[in-house]
Amino acid sequence: MKKLIFSIFLLGLLTLTPAPTLAAAEKIQLRGIGVTGDAFFTTDNCIYTFVLFAAEERRDSTAAGKHTFAEVYYWRQDRCHQDDQGYPIYLLNAHNRIEIPDRNFSVKNNLTSATLDTIIPVIDTVPEPDQIINLVIHMKWSANGKQERYHNNDRSTYGNITVISHSNSIYQPVIASGSVSLNGVNLIKGQALSTSPIAKSSSVSITVTH
Repeated sequence: MKKLIFSIFLLGLLTLTPAPTLAAAEKIQLRGIGVTGDAFFTTDNCIYTFVLFAAEERRDSTAAGKHTFAEVYYWRQDRCHQDDQGYPIYLLNAHNRIEIPDRNFSVKNNLTSATLDTIIPVIDTVPEPDQIINLVIHMKWSANGKQERYHNNDRSTYGNITVISHSNSIYQPVIASGSVSLNGVNLIKGQALSTSPIAKSSSVSITVTH
């Protein structure tokens, strides 16, 4: 499940120089920066809790301007009891991804830190009908290790179509701290937090028809 969730935040992204004079070229550019964190724990060997929080800022040539998003998963399972199909019983299963004001997510230019301060209404699908609960997020990511850089250039030809792509990415390992609160109660208080690096990347893909 985590692999699927984290794939949402994989960015392929710094606008590089355009290809030399080529006919009938379609160019797509993408720039973005994002980070995730999560806590997974049990309190009594029966009730398991998972909280994932993430933020992403992106610009691309197919959408005007900058867009900033935040996302949260929050679920609780009773693993000592099972439903009719033999699966653990969900006591709460909530998720949402929304666009937020740009000011609510900030990252230092050198990627040494990032902050997310926002409120996300998440949809809990366990009760019928679904209910909405508000999660208040105050998180900070701080640098914890050496940055890594990756570059890639590729050129592929398919008949009379040539695709040229360039990408450049920076990954800054970090540690996370803060709170994700529901009704004033910090859901992750005292829990160890896992986190992805702050990822800053850009890409340009040029499709040329000869």
